[in-house]
Amino acid sequence: MLSPETLTEADVRASLTAQSMRRARGYVNRVRDLVRSGRALSARVPGTHMYKVDVVVGPDRILGECTCPYDWGGYCKHIGAVLLAWLESPESFTR
Repeated sequence: MLSPETLTEADVRASLTAQSMRRARGYVNRVRDLVRSGRALSARVPGTHMYKVDVVVGPDRILGECTCPYDWGGYCKHIGAVLLAWLESPESFTR
């Protein structure tokens, strides 16, 4: 069963294109205002604009939403960056 505690980099990689995953790595240190509430992770990620990211790590899959205009398959680099930030430093997310 998938949860924030059991999330792996392979799970994140499966939700993004290879290009979005590469770009997400470059955005991890930009992630701001990290919050966790149950299975939900949220944050803001600066890019061309400040984007709001909301992710729910459900029992069967990752559900993500970002205010950026990305629409090319898989999730965007901003969602990937939030998920990677969680994997690298879950203690940095406030509850």
